[in-house]
Amino acid sequence: MTASNKNASKKKKSPLLKIVLWALLVFAGLQIFTDGEFGEDLADFWEDICLSFSDSTPGDYSEPSITPSYGTSVPASTPTAPSTSVTQPPEDDRLPSVPEDLKKHVYLDARGNGACDGFTGNVALYVIFVNDSQCSWTDWEIAETQSKINSSLSAISSDAASYGASLNLTAQYRTANVSTELIRDESMDWVNSVLTALSLPTDGSANLVLEDALGCEEVPIVFFTNQGGRSFAQNRHGMNGVEYCIIYDEPTPLYHEVAHIFGAKDFYFPNEVQDLAEQHLPNSIMVDSGSGEVDDLTAYLIGWTDTLSDTALTFLQETAYLTYDYLAEQKEIDSYTGFVTDRNTGSGIYTGYLVDGFFHGKGKMVWNSGGSYDGDWDHGTIHGSGTYIYADGGKYVGQFQNGKRHSYGTYFFPNGAVYDGEWVSGERTGYGTMRWSNGDVYEGQWQNSKRNGQGTLTYADGAVYTGPWVDNERSGQGTLTLAGGGGYVGSFLHNKYHGNGTFTYNDGGKYVGQFHEGKRHGQGTYYFPSGNVYEGKWVDGERTGYGTFRWTDGAVYQGQWVNGNRHGEGTLTYPDGRVRSGLWEDNKFIS
Repeated sequence: MTASNKNASKKKKSPLLKIVLWALLVFAGLQIFTDGEFGEDLADFWEDICLSFSDSTPGDYSEPSITPSYGTSVPASTPTAPSTSVTQPPEDDRLPSVPEDLKKHVYLDARGNGACDGFTGNVALYVIFVNDSQCSWTDWEIAETQSKINSSLSAISSDAASYGASLNLTAQYRTANVSTELIRDESMDWVNSVLTALSLPTDGSANLVLEDALGCEEVPIVFFTNQGGRSFAQNRHGMNGVEYCIIYDEPTPLYHEVAHIFGAKDFYFPNEVQDLAEQHLPNSIMVDSGSGEVDDLTAYLIGWTDTLSDTALTFLQETAYLTYDYLAEQKEIDSYTGFVTDRNTGSGIYTGYLVDGFFHGKGKMVWNSGGSYDGDWDHGTIHGSGTYIYADGGKYVGQFQNGKRHSYGTYFFPNGAVYDGEWVSGERTGYGTMRWSNGDVYEGQWQNSKRNGQGTLTYADGAVYTGPWVDNERSGQGTLTLAGGGGYVGSFLHNKYHGNGTFTYNDGGKYVGQFHEGKRHGQGTYYFPSGNVYEGKWVDGERTGYGTFRWTDGAVYQGQWVNGNRHGEGTLTYPDGRVRSGLWEDNKFIS
């Protein structure tokens, strides 16, 4: 390029350069004049321009809409879920009073973490009774379980108060019907199917949605399945995901599993840890889920106290060597397949066969509580034939299914009574014989451990009743033969003669007519042993109202009666034909 051309080029560029320089000077002046706000406004303006050309714009994230109810489900439409991310407090706030060298302890990682981060304030257990492809609940089983759960809630609240923690603990009960099968180690499909059945989200936000719906700080979800198995809990330790526990059949481990959701840890595994727990944290509920108590470390982990006791601190120091890798190695050892002797499970001692760590095949378990079982197991569940001795002294010999007495077996009660017969899901149901220690014997139908259906009860004194029963009471058309002679044939209600029937007395007398709550009442005829006959009205076992009395000598009275006496207007016709008609009072003719 020639010199003249270069000079020309410079002349062409100079106006643009001047514009840029002037713009910079103006921008700097405005920044100084507006104290920097002009630059921020310009940046916002540029961002709006960029967003206007973007494929997506910020959405409108409204609050979830859900109306709590006490029925069997929450609203039919799934509410919009809030964000499932959980913002954790700073570590020093999460682990107060913990020495720096212990803050990475594996037992402390769940304190204050997860959707359910503290077992204080207003807490509602969202309890779901699940009917699935393997089991179902009856109304009375649900009612009985709810009663036990409510007792547990009272105990938990009392324990929280003993640590000075404020806990308002309630339960919301629901029922769900699903077709999914529960597989213990792969439970999420089952869990999600239940959440879907109740119109709850399956993206991990269910706890947070329920907190908003119920107005509670924390809402752990508790699934109840009516089958045998080993209960467990899922705490997410700060990760996104629903936090829940699954309880098999009995609510005994509820306290233990709910504590897991809020950050508690098991202290029964491995064996050396259990030994240390029994030394420093005796009778811990995280060792014995059936009858243990909340220890000082567990109270700290679930947020009931912010201070570590000396014993809890000592336990942490002596278990500081634990790592997740070490625990995983111990779990591999715990998953042994074969025969073991005197295996300590934390809740008792097991001797027998294992498959992948589960009791499977023949084995005997002796629980710390005093009970024992010797018989067949199926992957950790009592299933097959065996003998169960209960802590109260009762004993069952027979068949089990999914941890419950089922099919046929004999139960020896602590008071000496014996039942021999059919069982369904732990209850006397079907045909069976019950022998009481006083000598009474019943043979017949049972349902839900009560005499229901046709059956015969032979009393110790020799009396015999044969007929229908409803919840242990004689109800319906039956026959009662008394030990001293005589008896009743007719209608019963709540163990009493009620309705039409015939009662034959041991002196030869007989009543045919109506009864009410065990007494002659209504219209009826009484045949006296002497041959005399009364036919008429009865009230509470007495001749009261209009009636006719015929004597064997031919005399006849027709008229009013009160409490077995001729009383009121009436006519007496004598055997010789004489007639006395008028007013009577207490069997006497007045006028």
